Parts: sequence; structure tokens; C-alpha cells
Amino acid sequence: MWLLATVWVAFLPRVYQPSGFAVPLYPVWPSVGVLLCLLLIGTLGPPTWIRWAITLVAGLGIYLAWFTISNMLDAPSAAKRRGSEEDGNAVDVVATTLPPMRA
Repeated sequence: MWLLATVWVAFLPRVYQPSGFAVPLYPVWPSVGVLLCLLLIGTLGPPTWIRWAITLVAGLGIYLAWFTISNMLDAPSAAKRRGSEEDGNAVDVVATTLPPMRA
């Protein structure tokens, strides 16, 4: 299956071809790297998986707390933006909330 996926990726059309650095032996070399990483992960013992699970749960808790607090702090400014949309200034709101475009 790994070989079929590697061959399939090799024949995908390349829409974007960067002019700088290219990965040697693409797509074989990156897929060998993925296989080696999976091999290393598979050889880890149960204590490592337990530590990983604890760290994952702690990280998700921190992320959810950050997300919740951020939304609570942003609520007044979001309400203000919604209020200006009702006044007919929707274009101004969109222009101020979108990131600037790069050329």
C-alpha cells in the first residue's frame, strides 16, 4: 500500500513548481521518512504513550481555555461590528476585518 501511494503521488500533476529548493528523490524520500517515523513511534513503550496522552489532554485543556477566554474578550467588539452592519456599513466592517492582500 505504501508503494502504491508513493507511485500515485509521483504521477499527480504539479500545479505549483517552486523555483528554489526541491526535495531529492521526490516522493520516495519523504515517504521513507514517514515510514521511519512510524517505525520509531511504534517502538515506544507504554510509559511514553501514557505521558503523551496526559500531555495531549493538558494541551487540549489549555487550548480550549484560551479559545473560550479569547471569544469572551472579543464578544463586545464583535457585537459592535454586527451593529455597524445593521447600519448599512457592512463594507467598512469587511474591509477592517480582512487581512491586507499581498501582491
